[in-house]
Amino acid sequence: MARAGLRDGPSWLSAHLRPAILATVLPFLLLGLLEMRPGKVPGALAYFAAAGVWALWVTPRLLGLPHGRKPLAEYFRDIRMLPAAPVARNVLLGLALAVLTLGAILVATLLTGHFALDWTTVPGLR
Repeated sequence: MARAGLRDGPSWLSAHLRPAILATVLPFLLLGLLEMRPGKVPGALAYFAAAGVWALWVTPRLLGLPHGRKPLAEYFRDIRMLPAAPVARNVLLGLALAVLTLGAILVATLLTGHFALDWTTVPGLR
């Protein structure tokens, strides 16, 4: 059951492919400008916050994806984000996939011989 203010059914954008692609790609390109902006808040943190707003508010409410406009709890169920149980298994799976990915990158760079560990080139926020 939808809350007041949300229309049932898909939005106009979910029925029109080209404007939906533009409405999705353009904001992410504009978010890339946050990486270059000066200020006290690091660009990566601002980008993360803006991408979160896009994923958790714009996609389910304005675009009506994946199955029409709906409240956040229903959207989480549609994208299989709730229920997140068992939590321990999901956390371990995430850590294992991160180790596998980073390990494969490390092995590839060591095999090519182009590896130089320099922590000054890695931003602290990331």
